[in-house]
Amino acid sequence: MRLKIPLRGTVVNEDPPEGAPNDPIELVPIDLGNVSWELVSLDFENDLAEIEVTPSETVGYIENGEIKARPTTEQEKEGYLDSIIRLVTEHTKDELYTMSNCPRLKRPLKEKK
Repeated sequence: MRLKIPLRGTVVNEDPPEGAPNDPIELVPIDLGNVSWELVSLDFENDLAEIEVTPSETVGYIENGEIKARPTTEQEKEGYLDSIIRLVTEHTKDELYTMSNCPRLKRPLKEKK
């Protein structure tokens, strides 16, 4: 499943993309739930990252005070994906920035032109 997530940070070089050492380019920190993700591409024109999202193969639980893991059911995997799809598609990019309490991606080199 591919999704687009807003970016934050400061761009110090456009090609190749490079973030500032003290303000790296990264996804806004929204809770993606029980999934892993991998970067597919960066869309600097729209300040977005395209990511591939995969539901976790295991889920942790506590039994007798001990943390254990069990395989994730297909229903749980679908639920994890549905949850992140709703989060991203039911909110605008501006709302996701607000929810994450992050400023937009800063591009001082482009802004000077």
